[in-house]
Amino acid sequence: MTQKEIYQKIEQALQEKTELLLTVKHGLGEIIPNIAFQPYVLGDDAFQYSFTWGYQSDNKDYYRFMLSSIVSAKKTKIKYDVRTDACYQYAIDEDHFGRLAGFDNIYNGPAKLG
Repeated sequence: MTQKEIYQKIEQALQEKTELLLTVKHGLGEIIPNIAFQPYVLGDDAFQYSFTWGYQSDNKDYYRFMLSSIVSAKKTKIKYDVRTDACYQYAIDEDHFGRLAGFDNIYNGPAKLG
């Protein structure tokens, strides 16, 4: 799967609020298949590396994947909404090209929880 196709799948998932199954390269090249992922943010970091940040529903944790580490992305029929504990802190010069509708708990500085 090309980077463009992966990017498009993530964009679609953000628009449709549909969970993805990602296959990713990890560490020294180990391939990890079928990671259930709910994207919240799609963008470029301060070094202009593309990434997606969101919720791993199987691990019950938030995670940031570099797009260069994603081998494939497959849409599922599982729908999701913004979780109440979702909070993203970003770096200076980070650009976001896609964001989950209704997700506005994003800070450039210390998070204000509660």
